[in-house]
Amino acid sequence: MNDPDASNPESTGRFGVPASESDGLDNNTQPSNSRGDDSWSDPGSRNSGSSRKSRSRSRRRRKGNASASHPIHEETIGANSTDQSRSSAKMPRPKESINDPADRYECLEEVGRGGWGVVEKAVDRQLDREVAVKRFCDANDVTEQERQRFLHEAKVTSQLQHPGIVPVHEMGDRRDAFYVMKLLDGVTFSQSIQDHHRLHKSAGRKTRFQFGESLEPLLQRFVDICNAVAYAHQRGVIHRDLKPSNVMISGFGETVVLDWGLAQSVEQNEHLELDQTQETLRHRPADVSSLFEPDGTVVGTPAYMSPEQARGEVSRINRSSDLYSLGVILFTIVAGRNPYHGQPVKRILEQVRKASCPDLRLSQPLVPLPLLSIVRKAMSSSQHDRYENAEDLANDVRRFIAGDSVSVYRENWVDKGVRWCRHHQSIAATVSLAGTGLLLAAILFGVFIHRAHRAERMARIEAQQAHREAILNLSEALDATDTWLIELSGSLQFYPGMAPLRSNLLDRAIDQYDQIANQNIASRNQTPTDQVFDDFDLAESSRQTKRLALLQRIKTHLRLGDLHRITNDFDQAKQQYATAEKLLQRVDVDTDELQVTLASSSRADNSFATQLKIESIHSLIGQVLTNDTSPLSDATKQRVVTARRWLTQRLPQSSDLLDAQSHNSLPHTIGQIASAAVRLELATHALRGPSASTLWDESSYLRAIETARWLTQRRGTLSDRRLSENIQTDNCRRLTHSGSHRLAEAAWTQLIVDLQQWLSSEPDRIDYMQSCAHALLQRGNCRVHMEHQADAVEDFRASIQTLDNAWRLTDDDGFYRVNLATAENNLGQLLTRGSERDPELAGKLLRQSLQTYEALLREEVTADLLRRYAQTHHALAVLAVESNTIEQGDLAEGLDHAKQSKAAFDILKDYEPLTVDETLSCMQLSLMLASTPNSTDSDHSAQPHISDFHTHLQSLSMETLNDEQRQRADQLQNNLASLMQETATTNLIGTIDNTVSVDTDSDGSE
Repeated sequence: MNDPDASNPESTGRFGVPASESDGLDNNTQPSNSRGDDSWSDPGSRNSGSSRKSRSRSRRRRKGNASASHPIHEETIGANSTDQSRSSAKMPRPKESINDPADRYECLEEVGRGGWGVVEKAVDRQLDREVAVKRFCDANDVTEQERQRFLHEAKVTSQLQHPGIVPVHEMGDRRDAFYVMKLLDGVTFSQSIQDHHRLHKSAGRKTRFQFGESLEPLLQRFVDICNAVAYAHQRGVIHRDLKPSNVMISGFGETVVLDWGLAQSVEQNEHLELDQTQETLRHRPADVSSLFEPDGTVVGTPAYMSPEQARGEVSRINRSSDLYSLGVILFTIVAGRNPYHGQPVKRILEQVRKASCPDLRLSQPLVPLPLLSIVRKAMSSSQHDRYENAEDLANDVRRFIAGDSVSVYRENWVDKGVRWCRHHQSIAATVSLAGTGLLLAAILFGVFIHRAHRAERMARIEAQQAHREAILNLSEALDATDTWLIELSGSLQFYPGMAPLRSNLLDRAIDQYDQIANQNIASRNQTPTDQVFDDFDLAESSRQTKRLALLQRIKTHLRLGDLHRITNDFDQAKQQYATAEKLLQRVDVDTDELQVTLASSSRADNSFATQLKIESIHSLIGQVLTNDTSPLSDATKQRVVTARRWLTQRLPQSSDLLDAQSHNSLPHTIGQIASAAVRLELATHALRGPSASTLWDESSYLRAIETARWLTQRRGTLSDRRLSENIQTDNCRRLTHSGSHRLAEAAWTQLIVDLQQWLSSEPDRIDYMQSCAHALLQRGNCRVHMEHQADAVEDFRASIQTLDNAWRLTDDDGFYRVNLATAENNLGQLLTRGSERDPELAGKLLRQSLQTYEALLREEVTADLLRRYAQTHHALAVLAVESNTIEQGDLAEGLDHAKQSKAAFDILKDYEPLTVDETLSCMQLSLMLASTPNSTDSDHSAQPHISDFHTHLQSLSMETLNDEQRQRADQLQNNLASLMQETATTNLIGTIDNTVSVDTDSDGSE
């Protein structure tokens, strides 16, 4: 039998009596955990008298001597015991009788000894049987409280009649109190756990399932412990010191819970419905009168006590406290040691009070998850979260042993399947064998038919690969064609006589793309591979081929739309863009893996999705460019916003755009994204109507300019340069039209720098020369408005020089003639006034430009040519009339230029309304013709010119003039008044309404 008073190797101590009465610590500095005579209490829990101190000192001396010769560890009582604590019992004691009045029990030997208690093996003379007798070592050296605790243990144990609780036969309550128990032979449960894990380690590595199976003998003992505790709980008794060393495993399989010295009575469960008329003695509450322990008293074994027990909350200790101790025992069964093994008592108490128990998986990684859940449930820090009773805990462990599901663990389908196979091993084995047989048969069948299908399979794979290669080659050919078409057709427009050839090339390209678009490049009249083979490689090849074919069809229709738009066939362009859009929408609906979103296309492995998104943006750009003045739909507007955000997220940051040499090469996809971003901003800025203001964003537009310049520096293809030139020119015109001449000058300067840089690498590019000359011309106009006359003259001269260089590389061409004439005209007008005035050179330049305009008008009459023609005649007329050394011939030439200019302006009115400046020029011409000697000789000849003057003055009353225009209009009216006074034509003009007024209050501009 296990001596309840003997010390054990649990790395904890038991508490309940003053520290002065403890047995002390063992050689490992761990306190003992026996009760009464060998227990250890919380310091300050009780006060001791001087007499008790003397007795405690004597007991310490006595125990110190024993400890010196025998290390403190767990003792086991019985014939098979080998513990060192029994070494003192090996010395035969003289036979003596215990309880003299009865003289019934004859002591044979001592089997266990504690601080104030001893257990002896004795013979019951009356019944002739061996029993275990527990008594005081020295009845005269025992306090009354110790005596009452001793009797309390005997009474509690005697009232619990259960196979799992050691029975008490008799008790003597005199001064030398004793009680007689059944003699048990066996080992403690703690020893069984240690032996099991020692064997487990020596057996080598095991799986989680094998480890769980190996625990079944220990778990069966644990279920017996739970049953015994459940019985005690039904009798209203809680143990308060459950641990493996307080459980005895006999040689015949009995599991007995010992050491009920700290047992405490509790109220019966108020929910227990018992029929009082049928209640038997076995189910009545045990008559346990617990010793009074106030709150703050800590009793039990620290490593196995519950948090409320460690905190000294005596009033809260109930059945759940024992369930926590059972959970720690279960932890010890799985891990082979308690959770706080090897730690000092104070540190253990701190952890237990805070409910900070180490995770079981750290101590034993192989613990089965259902068993881990049971331990966690039993060891919950909250009393309400633990099992309701010991029966539920035992049932869950029993179900785990049987392979059933436990209540505290939710299994997945894999766990359920494994558990089903364990329960139905014969069925599972049969199914496995049948499945194996079918698998072998299928393999054999597959081997036989494999040869028959091998040739066909290889042919299909080769055909699929050939189809894919053909589409890839088509894609490369289309890309090359795009590059050739853009560069060649774009360059031919700068060479005279090449316009028909350029138009023919575009028409042929349209025919070729149309033939490709009408072919179903994704179809080869082949059976879908997934209907014949379920092979991953073949299916993936087919999927990729279809995706590439679809992408090429979309690109073909988009290129057709671009070609039709270039040739001004907007109806056909809209039709092709609509066809491409339908294909894109079909991709989104029919193919889940082709869905293009911001999240999916950001992945590096989703190149097809990125290409598809780029082509979708190209389709959107085509729709915007072919849109008339009607407003765009809300869906289209949202697509523009989404596309702009998608492109911005994938472009380099502004700092990277400035650092053009940050990388050695530019990925093709990044170049496509940058080009699409620039084209999108150009398209939105070209919109007219109500949609223009809502979609155009200035910050995005300016960033697109940076992107275009960055793209030319990083990649530098002809299309990149053309795109950069287009958006920069568009921006310069925007700034000029808004009157921001200073910003426009800076923008034209930036474009000129880029064009000159390109010309330095390719000096014979006529298109670059033409663009540079045009930019110089426009910057000169801006400088004229800024009154930087000298700089403007330099720009006009540089423009003329650049155009002359371009002209020397080719024959006469309208494009060059228009720009050259315009540059000469602007420079000539600038030289007629200001500090740079040079009438002779100005006249020469104006006459040269006039000859060019006359030649161009003979070929084709346009509003722009008429305007330039009229302005040139006007400039020559002003130059001739205002000359200080005017001669009769020069005056006649000036009047002829004035008449020609006035006639040209009249014709221009049939094409489009005159601007304010042009109206003022017409008024000046009318005044000039009315004031000449040839026209004033006859009052009748001057009247039409004066009437025209007032007609134009009347039209100005409906316009808003800026300061310069208002000042010029006032000057002309003053000149007319002076003219009328000088020529005495008051009667002639008396009938003319002189009340016409001009709005001179507004300072706006046209």
